[in-house]
Amino acid sequence: MTDRDHDISTLNSLIATTLDSVDGYAEAAKANETGRFTALFTQGASERRAVATRLQQQVSGLGGEPEDDGTVLAGAHRVFLNLKALVTGHDDKAIIN
Repeated sequence: MTDRDHDISTLNSLIATTLDSVDGYAEAAKANETGRFTALFTQGASERRAVATRLQQQVSGLGGEPEDDGTVLAGAHRVFLNLKALVTGHDDKAIIN
């Protein structure tokens, strides 16, 4: 593996993790019943989306194919959280936790 390939792989891992956090913040914003934290979560998602975009540009600049999706594990985790929310509710404390 060349240094360039290693850099692209590392950046793509960071992109996937960052996209996971975008999805997490967006889900939290939607699930917040009182709306008390919606703006905070929406801002967090927006900031992380900007970071992911910059990382994707770096991968493209290196001649690689940038990641455009989160990790499989995070997707499974979101499914678990959605099931848990059905049981425990969507109150502020549950959303923050």
